[in-house]
Amino acid sequence: MKLFTYVGRTDKTTFFVAMRFRYVLIDAKDEREAMEESHEEFHELFAGLRERLGGFLPIEIQTCRPATDDEIELWNTHCSNLDRELERKDLS
Repeated sequence: MKLFTYVGRTDKTTFFVAMRFRYVLIDAKDEREAMEESHEEFHELFAGLRERLGGFLPIEIQTCRPATDDEIELWNTHCSNLDRELERKDLS
């Protein structure tokens, strides 16, 4: 799984799924699927922190709702910037 993948490019709904201090955008058919997929993304996102804390970091989702157009645009801009940076550093 690649973190920070582009969203809003399928026939699925884009969901904003947030923990207390982090969020991800997920394309999913419904809220349940978005919550399930976000657990995997949060798990990957916090891998380093989990390691420093001895392996335990609860994933507690605070919010799951359809994303706004502005949130989708910001997310995809971030993905685009990340892709360019990885290409520049030849890390893709």
